[in-house]
Amino acid sequence: QKVHVVGIQEARTPLDQLRHGEHYFAITSGATPAGNLGNELWLHKGLSWSDDSKRPVVLKPKDCTVVYSDERILLVAIRTKRMALDVLVAHFPHQWDGGEDSRTFMVLLTKVLGKRANAKVPLLFLADTNMTIGEVVSTAFGHFAAEKHSPTLEEFAGFLESLDNVL
Repeated sequence: QKVHVVGIQEARTPLDQLRHGEHYFAITSGATPAGNLGNELWLHKGLSWSDDSKRPVVLKPKDCTVVYSDERILLVAIRTKRMALDVLVAHFPHQWDGGEDSRTFMVLLTKVLGKRANAKVPLLFLADTNMTIGEVVSTAFGHFAAEKHSPTLEEFAGFLESLDNVL
């Protein structure tokens, strides 16, 4: 079976770039100057992104626009004649305790998602949230294997519920 879309966090790729492999192309955000963090979005080259077998849409790098890129957030808009999809690859701060780092990150993430050209286009949300999902049950996530949750989980649940068309 083929994997169609892969979001990688902590990739440590030195620069933002477009890389090509045999079966995938990867859009990278670049790491910090110290070589930490960095995200990558890998997209399958041979995948037909259309259910129309007479005219398959094979995704190419020219169909992808980087909307925002830094060492923690990569937002890419994919547009073809018959398909529109936004993909977010994100790596939340490790100290998700409601402190300055986590609040600053959420403010930035909200601004970045506000840069989407069309909020009605589906958003594929690929993220390492560094959170423990516990007793908070919402339409964003259930109660399976509940543990003591991260302090700002309620805020994050509200954030997810505020987004439309999230996959």
